[in-house]
Amino acid sequence: MNRLIVILVAFTVGCVTNAQNRQKAVNDFLTEQQLVDYHEYAQFFKMDKDIFLILIEKIDTNRKFGIVGFEPRPEQSYIPNGLLNNYLGIRAAYLIELLLSRDSYNLQEKRRVYGYALIVKDDNYDRLSYQDMVEIKRIYLNWWNENNHKTLQQLRAEWKEGKRPLSGQPYKWI
Repeated sequence: MNRLIVILVAFTVGCVTNAQNRQKAVNDFLTEQQLVDYHEYAQFFKMDKDIFLILIEKIDTNRKFGIVGFEPRPEQSYIPNGLLNNYLGIRAAYLIELLLSRDSYNLQEKRRVYGYALIVKDDNYDRLSYQDMVEIKRIYLNWWNENNHKTLQQLRAEWKEGKRPLSGQPYKWI
């Protein structure tokens, strides 16, 4: 009986520690004061779908940052306005997309899931408003509520088929 109690306590502490570690990783990532490259995103590949709700909660954080998303590749001369001074919650949404795309994402080839890792509305490349971020959070939360019973593998297969959180919405990734 005592051994069972020790095992249960260890399991509980481990679960709390894992949840705290996930929360800390997300908080650290969303407060980075620099451009983030694909290697920094890769740390999230080993996380499971339990992190989705943590990330969704961060999407409407009312905080802007100098550069959100990826810097343009050298061959790109156009820098969308949304890349500069946009909401950090876009990074949280991108991490969800990154986890969903894992089977499609090849880190060795330095391929990005989306070119700039930015969300735009109706092909308008201007910065999103805070109300847009609230709406994007609602969209992701609805997607999660409809899909949280599925395994991560099922979610990835659907993502690969084009069934993504922003599918059919006025927002899209560029």
